[in-house]
Amino acid sequence: MRAALISQFAYPHAEEIRLKKISETLVADGHEVHVLSRWEPDLPSVSRVGNVTIHRICLLSRIPALNTVLTLHVAYNPVWLVWIWWKCRSLGIDVIIVRNLRLAPPSILAGRLLSVPVITDLSENFPALAEIQGRAKLQDYFTRTPAIERFFERFTARRAGHVWAVAEENRRRLITDYGVDPERISVVGNVPAIEVAAKLFEYRPEETVGAAGQLTLVFLGIVDEIRGLDSIVKAIAHASADSSGMQIRLLVIGDGPARRDLEDLADDLGVGDKVQFTGWIDSDERYDYLMEGDFGIIPHVDCELCQTTIPNKLFDYMAAGLPVLTTDLKPIREIVRSTECGYVIPSDPGPMADRLRAIAALDAEHVRQLRKNGRYAIETRYNWAHEEPKIRRTVTAVTGGDQR
Repeated sequence: MRAALISQFAYPHAEEIRLKKISETLVADGHEVHVLSRWEPDLPSVSRVGNVTIHRICLLSRIPALNTVLTLHVAYNPVWLVWIWWKCRSLGIDVIIVRNLRLAPPSILAGRLLSVPVITDLSENFPALAEIQGRAKLQDYFTRTPAIERFFERFTARRAGHVWAVAEENRRRLITDYGVDPERISVVGNVPAIEVAAKLFEYRPEETVGAAGQLTLVFLGIVDEIRGLDSIVKAIAHASADSSGMQIRLLVIGDGPARRDLEDLADDLGVGDKVQFTGWIDSDERYDYLMEGDFGIIPHVDCELCQTTIPNKLFDYMAAGLPVLTTDLKPIREIVRSTECGYVIPSDPGPMADRLRAIAALDAEHVRQLRKNGRYAIETRYNWAHEEPKIRRTVTAVTGGDQR
């Protein structure tokens, strides 16, 4: 079978780990895999990465700026429709798998023209994401508004041969909001490959928490307004004013648009020395910093987006042996509680500080068990090997069992 995986990024790309895992599953099953993606001037129009052939939409290589305009990755760009149709037709593609929303409508239309089934991987609540991201540029008013995202999400969810979501909460939303047949939508978790998790198993944080009167919290990922890091900074200030002597430190492994505001907030509250940002760190080096943490924290704000998705950092923490602290977000809360790998904490800074001080005083053996529970859950349930059968079932179902 020949499969085309459609990506809005210039593949390979750091944000397309999920596409990489899907392609590896298909290749391991003996299928021929092609990735259709954006082009950038320093990349060839066609190349091979491992057993995957990458085709990049390069129409005007000598005028890169004009090529970028012509191939703008939006749902209503007819250039993508024609190019996807032409590439899939010439390659003899049997199934199309499109990542995210922006290129899903042209992929579905191309599939209809070719009588090729299309699977869409809707990994986010896109209308809610558009509401959070806002409109920073003029083009965003035509590509990134909740109304536009909802229109194309409805089109995609109702017309795709099958839909993958990363959380049950988002699956139910798509069924309820758009009337999608429950049989045509399934959850494929955004969990790590067991080989990646095995690398994290090697990290061994200290077996005690609150060493030297300081509790170190680690946050891994993008730094923006919905991550709730301002609440952590304010909780640190509360703890610093307490006479008990227990101090809280925050280590942020990542970067983003809210970093400067958070640094200013920490300085204004007199805790700038207790909040550290590493900035972006490439590859596995960022995981070295996890060793400094006592707990991995997910302080995301309570909003529609955060209540319908599961961040990758949850599984990174668990695999690295870091107990997890999270605000009360249903998809994350249910995993943390069912696996007994951490705690739900308040989102208000004062109560959060009180809870953190209590957590710092936990018995060392209890914390050790939390770490073991998290790692065990990754080994036995939350890894890509557990999701691969869902990939295979979907492909078999939409192709009518045609696995040539």
